[in-house]
Amino acid sequence: MRGYHTWCASMARSNDGKCHLYASAWPVETGHDGWVTHSSIVHAVSDSPLGPFEFCSVVLGPQEADVWDRDVAHNPTIIQANGKWYLYYTGNRGNGEFWNHRNHQRIGVAVASHPQGPFERAEPVLLPGKEGTWDDLLTTNPSCTQTPDGRFIMIYKAVSCQGDAPRYGPVRHGVAFSSSPTGPFEKHPEPIFPCADVFFAAEDPFLWCQNGKLFCILKDMGHHFSVHERALVLFSSGDGIHWAPEEHPVVITRRIVQTDGAHTEYDRLERPQLYLENGVPRVLYVAVKPTRDSDESYNIHLPVDF
Repeated sequence: MRGYHTWCASMARSNDGKCHLYASAWPVETGHDGWVTHSSIVHAVSDSPLGPFEFCSVVLGPQEADVWDRDVAHNPTIIQANGKWYLYYTGNRGNGEFWNHRNHQRIGVAVASHPQGPFERAEPVLLPGKEGTWDDLLTTNPSCTQTPDGRFIMIYKAVSCQGDAPRYGPVRHGVAFSSSPTGPFEKHPEPIFPCADVFFAAEDPFLWCQNGKLFCILKDMGHHFSVHERALVLFSSGDGIHWAPEEHPVVITRRIVQTDGAHTEYDRLERPQLYLENGVPRVLYVAVKPTRDSDESYNIHLPVDF
């Protein structure tokens, strides 16, 4: 999308074979940090999960009403269940300042009968916890899937009010369960993916179920789970509560091999999402920023040789 940053791609296929991509987009002139004040979620379509995708519409944008997600919709994750399309996202409203918007993030889900919408919004599906809990400031970065027993499991990122303003912290991840894709979700009381004494160890979970087991890709914010700095790493779990890194945890580093044999090392590579075909990962979607001072950011789509 010329003139826009794009980020956070999530894709699902409809019964007619069309590939429906949902992504965050915001004007280039607002800078990369404009995601927190100006992001909307757009819908694009292709005949192939690798694209190219053609822009169709803005499915979740700013609203005039004074609601919880008035200004921003970001971090889309699309799933299909019960014949409907469920678009999980992070929303916020604020006064135009970065930290004010960031600290008002909440998780919502919008529901549609068709991939092009309209998507109906509701109240937040996952709010911060009670004062003094580990997630009492904000909830964000949702990823949801269905478990083998039919329940829905959501992993999310959260921040506590314990640290110094305006960043607060630390940043942790939690898990919640529901019998319905629209909730209510019951939180497990303790954070998951423990990393002792690290203020901000990981972010951007992507969760899926394969062969009766749960998997989650995370962005390592340092080199806490591998020797590679800021790589994408893989965890697994039998119950969604107790997680451990895989024996060979690195999914991909920031150094991408191109079809011509050249390499590109991106400053940021994050927001992993998978397209699964018949339950098997086939395409990895990631958001990239080429350099720290780059004025552009965009999504790339990588075929998975599984």
